[in-house]
Order: sequence, then structure tokens, then C-alpha cells
Amino acid sequence: MRYCSIVILSFLFFACSYKKDANFLNTHKISEQALINTRKYEIIKNNDSILFSVTYLNPIKYIDIDKNKEEFILNLHSNLKYDFLSYLKRISLNSKTKDLEVVAVDANSTLAHLSPTYTKWGNFFLIKAPLQKTSKLDLLIETRDGSLKLNFSKDLLK
Repeated sequence: MRYCSIVILSFLFFACSYKKDANFLNTHKISEQALINTRKYEIIKNNDSILFSVTYLNPIKYIDIDKNKEEFILNLHSNLKYDFLSYLKRISLNSKTKDLEVVAVDANSTLAHLSPTYTKWGNFFLIKAPLQKTSKLDLLIETRDGSLKLNFSKDLLK
């Protein structure tokens, strides 16, 4: 009985003294918010597919981005070898292309890891657009093989 009580007390001591890392908690919250703000689309042509995964970054708390712009991370997966910047013909946000930037992002960067569909072989792009005053965001991506329209809602309850 004495040994049993010592084991129980030591277990309680170690279990109750364990602290979760604050970074772990923030990472979990970021992943959850990123998943909520992600849209996926697949283009299939000649039995080959290209998967588009776009995450709207502005509503995600705990990350450092320019809140004066609308920012998205685009993740492209394909077994085809494309120069994806030339594959993307046109990108617009709410039918506007003015001042819209598309920049390639390194797959090992922190920004690429924000995508819930992250893989090492993904092709990542940061899309920056002027801040929109509307609560609805329509991101139109036109490619050589077709176009896709992804709808996002802004988090207006800040």
C-alpha cells in the first residue's frame, strides 16, 4: 500500500507539473484558423490533375502579415512539371487585377507551412492584393487549363 501511494503521488506530481508550450498552443490555433480559411479546387485534364489550395491569411491571428493588404497563400500540387508562374494566366480579387502581386514562396518557409495542405513538393505563391472594403472576397484564378473562382469571407468581427 505504501508503494502504491508513492507511485500515485509521484504520477500526480509529474502529470500536474507538465506545462504545454505556448508556441504549441499558438501553432494549433493557427492550423485551425488556416483550415477554416482554406478553399481547394482540382483541375483534371488528360488524366492529370492539378490541386489548388488557397488559404486566406488575414483572419489568422498570431501571424505577422501586412493587415493593410489582402494576403493569400496558394499551394499547387501536380505530378506535371510546370513553370507555375507562366501556367497562371491571370489572378483577380473581386474582379480587380490592379496592384495585385504574385510572388513565389520557398517550400521551407514559415509562410508555406501555413497551408493546411503543405507538402515539401508543393509549389507555393503569396498573393497580395489591395485591402477590400467588402466582406465577400472572390478570388479568380485563370490558368492555361481553365479557371476557378474561390469565395472567402472577411472576419469583420475583430
